[in-house]
Amino acid sequence: MARRWIPLAPHPGTPGPPGTSLWARWTWSERDGLLVDYRLAAPRRALIIPPRAAPARVDGLWRHTCCEAFIGARRETGYREFNFSPSGQWALYAFSEYRTTLAPPQVAEPAEAPSCHCERRRHQWLLRARVPAALLPAVAAGRDWELGLTAVVADAAGRLSYWALRHPTPAPDFHHPEGRLPARA
Repeated sequence: MARRWIPLAPHPGTPGPPGTSLWARWTWSERDGLLVDYRLAAPRRALIIPPRAAPARVDGLWRHTCCEAFIGARRETGYREFNFSPSGQWALYAFSEYRTTLAPPQVAEPAEAPSCHCERRRHQWLLRARVPAALLPAVAAGRDWELGLTAVVADAAGRLSYWALRHPTPAPDFHHPEGRLPARA
């Protein structure tokens, strides 16, 4: 359980705007599920940040500035991907193994849906994302799990940079299992 801020680094092939930094931290509890905070700092007008919108499940958030979490049980091939936009929109994907998509888990009630909220403080954006425990069965069952925290950041010209705790491949690849770190419930 990381309560301290951990830096995310841009992929060497997509360095991002000068003066930009990105940090993340997370906590887990059976009551609240997984809470992930992202702190993005950049010079004024250096980034494109999506405007606030109604919270809803939306595909393609990764085409713009968004924060992501990849979560799976250790030593298993299946995992889930969560995308969180500063707009308040979110996405959820399920995979049986590396990039092999399953039907995403259905979210019947708003209480079961992931959520996120973003606020701006001068040249920083703080995004808090919540993933309910019901969407993370392996974690809720107390199994060892791993977490990959990532983000896509669009600069003022629309160029994307790819940020992560680790970049294990020559090209950006958030799905790669070596990009995730062991986490504790």
